[in-house]
Amino acid sequence: MIAHIGLSGDDHLLVEASARTVDVRNDHVLPSAPFYNPCVRITGMKLILHYSPLVNCLHGSDKLLTVSLAEEFDVLLCEILLREALQFIRWQYHFIRVSSCITRLKCCMMEHAISMEILFDDRSMIIRNQDTSVLVISDLHLGFERTLRDRGTIVPPQDVSMLKRIERLVEVHDASRLYMIGDIKHTILADNQYNWERVPGFMESVQAIVETVVIPGNHDGDLKALLPRNITVLESRGVVIDNEIGLLHGHSWPAPALTEALMVVIGHNHPSVRRFEDVSSPEIGRGGRVRHARSLPVIVRSKLNMNCVRKAMGILEDSERPLSTLITLPHFNELISGVPVNYPGSEFQGPFFENGCVDLSTSEVLSERGVFLGTVRWLREQLNETIKSRPPR
Repeated sequence: MIAHIGLSGDDHLLVEASARTVDVRNDHVLPSAPFYNPCVRITGMKLILHYSPLVNCLHGSDKLLTVSLAEEFDVLLCEILLREALQFIRWQYHFIRVSSCITRLKCCMMEHAISMEILFDDRSMIIRNQDTSVLVISDLHLGFERTLRDRGTIVPPQDVSMLKRIERLVEVHDASRLYMIGDIKHTILADNQYNWERVPGFMESVQAIVETVVIPGNHDGDLKALLPRNITVLESRGVVIDNEIGLLHGHSWPAPALTEALMVVIGHNHPSVRRFEDVSSPEIGRGGRVRHARSLPVIVRSKLNMNCVRKAMGILEDSERPLSTLITLPHFNELISGVPVNYPGSEFQGPFFENGCVDLSTSEVLSERGVFLGTVRWLREQLNETIKSRPPR
């Protein structure tokens, strides 16, 4: 979405909004519901919001929205309008660019602009603004292959493969910084031969590619001892970037500053979709045979009840900012199968989910490149129908 703000001849502030056309052939996201636009009116400093449906992003549309001003237009009011409109759009209708639909607000008269672009690629999240592009990944679990080996499965180390993927993502998206939001290593304690053999060299190679910032997860005990000194390690309670996006692993409550974020990005839960394959052979009397196929990593987008978070943390609730958007990224390590969100009974861990601040069933599921797959509830219903429709053996 692009919103253009300027003064009209009758001293009204006009907000022109247009929904961009999306080319679905290029693996772009499809919205789960028709897009909406706020019809905004200001009385004094109070923002009054009305809703008017806007044509689906696939088709594109233009619409004028009028804002009546009760006092003189100035830079401060322009900034307030931009901020409030941006918050409303993102909180209420997830009006965020996930792959190709861009949310961009610009106050042309004062040459003040807010611009952001969010997309997904290869289990990562890319956040672009006017000046920079940052890359976010989670749950590398370096050394997980050692755990598999102990169980009798021999697979090669994944650090070389992950390093190449990070290098490609940085190059393709021109990222200037990489945020690793937790579970860099698999073993919880650092005192492990594999950790000392592989983690320092891996992280040094990553830092040589792009400036790297680490937010520890629950598997990252004593991680700092394994890292090069030029890698920044933040608190596990997270950080806010671009004044509106909070990053943390998700195993702990966030820092208070993150309760003001429009979007919170976590990992920790390894979301995936479990697939089935029909291996029946009726001609030889083997019907109704279904086998598990490889799990697909997915991204889960949820409504986060931020007042629920504030209450649990002992922070004063905010009636004007009750909701945020929660993005749960999948595991960057390709060996991990993940938690199948399409299985009834599958639950996410972490304080957001365990304290009822997120309804997982209504959350939206996206592919690792941002294609909308359905809600969790709908995917579970499809799985149930698949199981019920199996012919008898």
